[in-house]
Amino acid sequence: MSGLLACKMGAKSPENEIQMTTKEPLTYLALGDSYTIGEGVEEKDRYPNQLVDLLNENTENTYSKPKIIAKTGWTVDELEAGIKNEFIEGQMYDLVTLSIGVNNQYRGRSVTEYKKEFEQMLLKAIGFAGNLPNHVWVLSIPDWGVTPLQVPMTRTPRKWHRKLTNLTRPKNKSVKNMALTTLISPKNTVKSEENPRC
Repeated sequence: MSGLLACKMGAKSPENEIQMTTKEPLTYLALGDSYTIGEGVEEKDRYPNQLVDLLNENTENTYSKPKIIAKTGWTVDELEAGIKNEFIEGQMYDLVTLSIGVNNQYRGRSVTEYKKEFEQMLLKAIGFAGNLPNHVWVLSIPDWGVTPLQVPMTRTPRKWHRKLTNLTRPKNKSVKNMALTTLISPKNTVKSEENPRC
């Protein structure tokens, strides 16, 4: 999506002056759960909004406000239902991010089920990116096992998290994998009154 610069040679006149169309902003779709929607933080502090600000400040591209499809507590299948409710099938985006799975972990669902659902969701994300895998970023799931939440020990969140992290590493090497798990710390977490998880 680049601006069009038309230039005609000759004396200056209204007919042959340089004309430039307005450069259309790039589009961005963020898919996920509370880590994406930003549970307990202002809209400007949601990571998709911060990412747009960073891209606009540090690249030659200009991104429009992100389209966010995410909700606290969502599992992969609930994200799938949420996408259907937005009626965006067939629309294309210049950038797509995907971060989903922590609630599959929290609810004690099987790793096998998550693997199948995540791979299908990743294919959907690539489709929204115009079938361009290098326009999709998969964000690793922060390890809530290090947070001070009241987590039943039988769910062994940290062991499950290690499996989750391995599964979210895309087989398609064109898809970018962003490791965010080392950035989480208890002081940066917000506990939702509605959901003690994220």
